[in-house]
Amino acid sequence: MALCFEVTVNEDTPAIAGASEARVLTAILSYVSARSELILEVGAMGSGREHLDWIKRELKVGDVVAIRIVDSDAPDRPVKRSEEPSFLADQERAYYERLRRKYEGKQG
Repeated sequence: MALCFEVTVNEDTPAIAGASEARVLTAILSYVSARSELILEVGAMGSGREHLDWIKRELKVGDVVAIRIVDSDAPDRPVKRSEEPSFLADQERAYYERLRRKYEGKQG
């Protein structure tokens, strides 16, 4: 059983977003005035560096978005899975490079 978001836009068939391996589940409604962009994104961070996406769509004035929190044994499959670059690995590599430059050529 997984905690899920049941998301409906304008009474369309709802998407049931969630996964047992999800560490973070998000539903984000954004407006960017510089581009007049109104976007709904529903996704999750899975185990490791995996990012799961169920919904990414533009909206318009008058659209109705409903989110109901549910438990489900059978959430919808994500429409997209991708690996996120590891922020920690990047930080570790930068630290290593700084130390290498600092101590390069020195005998310890």
